[in-house]
Amino acid sequence: MYKALSFLLFAAILAGGASGQTPNGNPQREEERRSQVQKDRTAPFVQAEAVESARRDLLLAMQQHGIQLGAALQTLQNEGRELERQARQHAQELKDMVAQIQALGFPPASVSYLGVGVEEIDSARAKELKLKEERGVEIRRVEPDSPAEKAGLKEHDVVLEYNGQPVEGVESFTRMVRETPVGRTAKLLISRDGNTQTVTAVIGRRPALPGRPPYTFTMPPIPPIDIPRPVMTLRAARLGLEIESISGQLADFFGVKEGALVRSVEKDSPAEKAGLKAGDVIVKAAGETIASARDLTQALRSGSDRKTVPLQVVRNKKEMTLNLELPERSRSQNRGEGVRIRQDRF
Repeated sequence: MYKALSFLLFAAILAGGASGQTPNGNPQREEERRSQVQKDRTAPFVQAEAVESARRDLLLAMQQHGIQLGAALQTLQNEGRELERQARQHAQELKDMVAQIQALGFPPASVSYLGVGVEEIDSARAKELKLKEERGVEIRRVEPDSPAEKAGLKEHDVVLEYNGQPVEGVESFTRMVRETPVGRTAKLLISRDGNTQTVTAVIGRRPALPGRPPYTFTMPPIPPIDIPRPVMTLRAARLGLEIESISGQLADFFGVKEGALVRSVEKDSPAEKAGLKAGDVIVKAAGETIASARDLTQALRSGSDRKTVPLQVVRNKKEMTLNLELPERSRSQNRGEGVRIRQDRF
């Protein structure tokens, strides 16, 4: 009996040891195998989630870059316009300065030259010069070897007329001399000691100042500034219609002089039900001529009491009439008209 109990105890020990072992006899390897199976089952879900997350990140980044690009283009457009405005302003200021320099007696070397310095005459000076009335200009300086000296003009002579035209003052006299071509003869009616006489002078070319080159000025060309040109489109949400104004060469391409070009038509919208298609050009609405996209929106707004508005449309350079049903305007559509700006070129 003692032997039988010992045998049963030994068998129980063996059974307990066997129940705690794997078929391979290694519990650690079995745990690793189970962990690998679990990883293999969840791997596709983890990869799909990672791909979706990466896709969302890329879309968000694309959206941010698109916003920044739009802002950069708008800034470029504004800066380009400002640069062009400043360039034109500086060019005009330079022209004004050249005109002022010429008015002060420093014209280019190629202008006509008489060789006198003149002053205005007031009433007191007119009496001293024995003039019957206050007019003309007094010669205060005669340049040596000048056309004036060769013609016999002298200091204190008074020029009353230039080629038959009365001399009102220094400005008019200077202009008359400047407008006379080089080499042409000019007749001057002068007063000398109260006696009048006519002097003939041959207009010369203004000499350059000693040691200085002749004064010349050439306006530098303003290079064209390539500015992205914005094109505005109007979108009527309740009609499902996006339009833009056309004229010039684009209008010629569509066979019209001007009008509202249909850029897009939303599906199942009143515009689509009326038969409008992208590429159509609306030239009349409710009998009113449409010259721009704004004209069309105003015509539709003025005819909002109607249920149907006839539209005259040019498609493939052929005219047709379509009837557009106007839906009732709801609160959410009270401000359904919007403006979009796109860049015409980059």
